[in-house]
Amino acid sequence: KWGPAAPLSSSLCATHHASVRSPHRGVAMAWPGPARRRLHGMLCLLVAAVPWGSGSLDAAAEVAVTAPMALSRASTEAEALALLMAPGGQGLAAAKAWDPSEAGRLISRSWWSASKELVRAFQQEANTARTVALDSAVRKQVGALRQSADDLLLALSPQESERIGVVRCASQWAQNSTAIFLTVKFAHRWSSPGALKLHDESMNVSSCCLNFSASGEHSQLRKRYALDLHLFGDVLADAWSWQHASAGRLTVEIGKAKPAAWPRLVRSTSRPANLGVWDAMESKWQSELRDFGKAEKRQNKEAKSGNADPESAEADDEALHDEFSRTCFNNATSPFFKNRQIAVLCDTYWPPRMKGKLGRSTTWLVLFYSPSEMKCDDHSAKCTTTGDRWLTVGKKIPQVSPDAKVGAVNCDLHASFCTAQDVGHMPYVRRYKAGKRKILYGDWDIDSLMQFIRS
Repeated sequence: KWGPAAPLSSSLCATHHASVRSPHRGVAMAWPGPARRRLHGMLCLLVAAVPWGSGSLDAAAEVAVTAPMALSRASTEAEALALLMAPGGQGLAAAKAWDPSEAGRLISRSWWSASKELVRAFQQEANTARTVALDSAVRKQVGALRQSADDLLLALSPQESERIGVVRCASQWAQNSTAIFLTVKFAHRWSSPGALKLHDESMNVSSCCLNFSASGEHSQLRKRYALDLHLFGDVLADAWSWQHASAGRLTVEIGKAKPAAWPRLVRSTSRPANLGVWDAMESKWQSELRDFGKAEKRQNKEAKSGNADPESAEADDEALHDEFSRTCFNNATSPFFKNRQIAVLCDTYWPPRMKGKLGRSTTWLVLFYSPSEMKCDDHSAKCTTTGDRWLTVGKKIPQVSPDAKVGAVNCDLHASFCTAQDVGHMPYVRRYKAGKRKILYGDWDIDSLMQFIRS
């Protein structure tokens, strides 16, 4: 494809535009205009890359016109481009023989122009499987380079703990009458993106306070994240849980020491600027809080007047327990799923800490169980037997002891609450009476249970 030889001096690149209009006599006139411009651009790169001397130009030109070779043999980006942009369709033909992993090698050498040409060649080939393999190789190598660059930038940030910046986390809150709910974002403002990678997380809840801290990286800088809240009222130090959520957040649930509707989250009347309302959770519990407020006002009014109606108070107590019981959920694998004879209990509805006739004044027999441990999914004999026996207890106990109630806690769904209750090997039965608790050892027959209730 080459005509008679002609001197190619350093003026080639300078006269590039003129030469493509009035082709050099060393280039075949039959080539279309785009091909001539492409070849001249390629030869300009070769002029800069190949040392001048006897036969050096011929060797450089030969790269573009000889049979395709592996890109891995190219020692410069100019050579790689010559292979990829070979005239007459040779570059596209060669692409069919190249492995998609060639892209990773080009990127690792920072040969970006050659990498883009290789991607174009594969796209023109229109082979879906090879294009997918190329996509994977490119993304893998680019991701590795990006990670290395991020690590380098991170090394520039201060390493000493006293010089690392502290981010006071933004948070939102909501409540029902027995618990508070928090969602915490690892950023100073709720509208800012949160850090996605944290380590050394520490969460502590005492009767008055919540304290959280963690280390992480954001925008290639090391950060310390913290949240310290002095809560409005007392909470249960052994009835709380937390878990990571999406988009650089975590959620926290804490039981209140006594049912109440708090006017604010923190003790101080000065609200932190980055503390807001958790709208979705507030909407979920709005009706429960409203009903609780009405019942509380009615009880206070009756107590002040000294004309409290026992029947009215009992009805209010039952309505309150019915409302709270809906906050505890169960799943289809539970042997007590949708069974009204066994009260479903959890941290948000826990009668042994509630006032009233159906609360601490009542003796509660509670079964702590785990459907997964009993293999209830497979309808195992242990699951069926445990369920049948406790359902029998639920029927018989109210008949022989009207002041006793029977409930159950699904520890698969309420694991943190079972841990807080110091639950041992399951199924596990405990009696709660007048603020005290006692473990049942032995059989579940009615005589043994009656003796256990009265002891």
